[in-house]
Amino acid sequence: GGRAGTSRSVAQKGNTKKAATWVNLLQAKSEATGKYGIPSVVSVDPVHISGIVTQTSLASTFDMDMVKEIGKENAKEYRAVGVTMLLGPQIDLTTNPTWFRASGTYGEDPALNRDLAVAYVDGLQSTFDENGEDIGWGDESVVAILKHFAGTGASEGGRDDHSASGKYMVFPGDDYEAHLIPFFDGAFKLEGKTESASGLMPNYGVH
Repeated sequence: GGRAGTSRSVAQKGNTKKAATWVNLLQAKSEATGKYGIPSVVSVDPVHISGIVTQTSLASTFDMDMVKEIGKENAKEYRAVGVTMLLGPQIDLTTNPTWFRASGTYGEDPALNRDLAVAYVDGLQSTFDENGEDIGWGDESVVAILKHFAGTGASEGGRDDHSASGKYMVFPGDDYEAHLIPFFDGAFKLEGKTESASGLMPNYGVH
């Protein structure tokens, strides 16, 4: 089970119920033994249970209000199957069009990544009352763990930084600081009441 197995499978046709059942059994085990956190935190990589468009498609809309609404809807879907932590969004800059993970990003523009990160994480992390007002953390909130800090989009030759062949980050034009913008000027300075994305996943490469 875990992140890469059962919880990630929630988006597969016919498997949403199975994933929710697994999460419920995990929580029951946690409560019964007292050996684990209550409730257990279940995380997942970005999966879109209802088929809502993914990050590159969202970026092409330039519509921050819509992106925030999709963040809200994604949070509801994740919570419905027991997921409380998203290992995302991926806010790496795509500096090489052949990069292995380009399709999971918001693209190459630092300012656009910044604005989209704010909109999406605000929608994902906050709970909203019946009037649509942001009330901060609540029972519809999902924790956002940004990735990958910072510069994974600059993997040498567009290779995957998760493997030895892509372990080096390269910054032509000395543009490393551009890769920090979506993080420090964006998702760590939210407009909503949760104030900041909750954590970071590091990149796996060498700067």
